Amino acid sequence: MLDLFFHASALIDVKNKEKQINDIIFRAEQYCQTDNDREKAVSTLREGLKEYPNSYKIMERLMLHLQSTKWGKPKDEALILINEAIKLGEKILAECTEDECRLSALHNLCYAYSSPEAGMTEKAIELAKKLPYTNIAREAMFVQLYEGEKKMRQYRENIHLYFGHLIINMTNYKDTENAVIISKKIVKLIEVMIEDGNYGYFGLMMFGHYSEIALDCAKSDDYDKTIENLRLSSDNAIKIDTEYKGYNTEYTSLLLKGTGSIFTFNSTESFSKILLEKMKNSAFDPIRENKAFIEIEEKLNKYAKSGASFVKSPLV
Repeated sequence: MLDLFFHASALIDVKNKEKQINDIIFRAEQYCQTDNDREKAVSTLREGLKEYPNSYKIMERLMLHLQSTKWGKPKDEALILINEAIKLGEKILAECTEDECRLSALHNLCYAYSSPEAGMTEKAIELAKKLPYTNIAREAMFVQLYEGEKKMRQYRENIHLYFGHLIINMTNYKDTENAVIISKKIVKLIEVMIEDGNYGYFGLMMFGHYSEIALDCAKSDDYDKTIENLRLSSDNAIKIDTEYKGYNTEYTSLLLKGTGSIFTFNSTESFSKILLEKMKNSAFDPIRENKAFIEIEEKLNKYAKSGASFVKSPLV
């Protein structure tokens, strides 16, 4: 009877410990999602790790936020944060036996090793070889196993994931000669996939690519198209600054309906401000006094506030 009592007490202790660890992680995530304060998130997780020094869940989350917090910091400070993340990741891989935590740590370690501060890209490549192939990922298997609405939702989540990676890869594809052609393809793809204009994260892509198309049109003396694309870029910049809620975004288009934000991003200032800086390019000088150009500038100035901060997508 006494053995049963102690066994039950031990189970309660484990559940309480797990709940407290989850509460620490939840508080840290809330600082990021609600207050956009990654410093508080890091501080909360560090304190949590002092209380629970063997919690690999806390370590894994702390790895992620340490790497996101480094943005905008001097190189020496960023290196300290990256080294802390690397130390945590290596500890998880050496000691943790829980698959999901290990894979997350492995994923984040690849980014930490390959960061400009650490400069260990070859080590990151070797580590990346241990990650699963796309065709044996859990998302691919879930659509084979689920039924009904659960299966359909998984299809939408997979489409969201694969589409996001397609757009990111196209955006990062380095082909200077065809850059504008690629930008035009990207905005067309997004318009087709997200027909209702509720772009969420993809609005960031629309903002950037429309501004590149506008610059190309200006250089080609096609000023009507320049204004048209600047206006589209401006609309997306303002929408990001005023409506985008990071993790809280829910898509409503046919193929992504009901899926939440898989991809988020990081910035230290508003996108309206970024576009205003881009519009200082001398290619726009011939239309700088144009009424439509001035109207776009005036509208952007209303929203050009500094301090926006979002999570960088690859580390999610």
